Amino acid sequence: MPMRRCLLVLLVFGYTVLQAQTRVVSGKVTSSEEPNGLPGVSVVVQGSSQGVITDLNGAFSIEVSPGATLVFSFVCYRTQEVVISDQETVAIVLEQEAAQLSEVVVVGYSSVEKRDITGSVTSVKATDFQDMSLSGIDQALQGQAPGVQVTQSSGTPGGGIAVRIRGVTSIGAGNTPLWIIDGVQVETGTLSLRSFGGQNDNALSLLNPGDIESIQILKDASAKALYGSRASNGVVVVTTKRGKKGQAKINFDVQRGIIDPTNRLDLLNSTQLLELQREAIRNAGKNPDGFGLIPGVTDAVNTDWQDEVFRRGIMQQYQLSAS
Repeated sequence: MPMRRCLLVLLVFGYTVLQAQTRVVSGKVTSSEEPNGLPGVSVVVQGSSQGVITDLNGAFSIEVSPGATLVFSFVCYRTQEVVISDQETVAIVLEQEAAQLSEVVVVGYSSVEKRDITGSVTSVKATDFQDMSLSGIDQALQGQAPGVQVTQSSGTPGGGIAVRIRGVTSIGAGNTPLWIIDGVQVETGTLSLRSFGGQNDNALSLLNPGDIESIQILKDASAKALYGSRASNGVVVVTTKRGKKGQAKINFDVQRGIIDPTNRLDLLNSTQLLELQREAIRNAGKNPDGFGLIPGVTDAVNTDWQDEVFRRGIMQQYQLSAS
């Protein structure tokens, strides 16, 4: 009988010690984007299946042993581990994991994640050309999108541009892609009846490159299927900038530059031209003096006609916007 009593006291003592080794730890999980609390965060005791999920206010409560490690994990946030010693409350601030964020591509009238795109899509962001001096959207595309040819048919301000996606696809029909600006199909034809010497203008010259947020170029059939037969030459989807929640912003962009002709021709002066003409006459078996090609007479004036034709151009752009 005494033996049984001893055994019973031992069992009760052992249970009391085990209970004293665990405690309830509570706390709150927040982030820079959700300072009031991040709901749905997984809180798990490392090395076990014991865990809880934060409530709508980001609060949690879990029973742990001293020395245990709590693992906090949430989608698009870095996993954080905290060792519990003798504290009863913890405050956790999760940092956003940029590597897990997926780029979004505009396709048709919706948007999908870039990793889910199976077709051929080329994206050009505003950051790719924001530091460049541009006068039109054609210059924003030149050299930025592989497989896309952009040429300007004239040097006239606002002159027509030609965009070819994967080359020329038709001889008799048009090769111009379909342009979508903020979900609206736009015409890219001429604005006037002026058509002489290849000096056509283009409606796209009215689009300010500084207002463009991104450009997506849909190349193959799967990417442009939504637009039907009009997209047979590819689709260019342009998204313009939008205001964002917060304080009002005013942007003032100033561009000023100097335009000089390059690769000018290396021409002969009057003396060199006279010698060349006299040599040609002598090779024909005749006397160059009889044709009035006399040194010191016909080569008295040197005129560089390139200097007379070309002049330095001044380019200025001023853009003021509020959002």
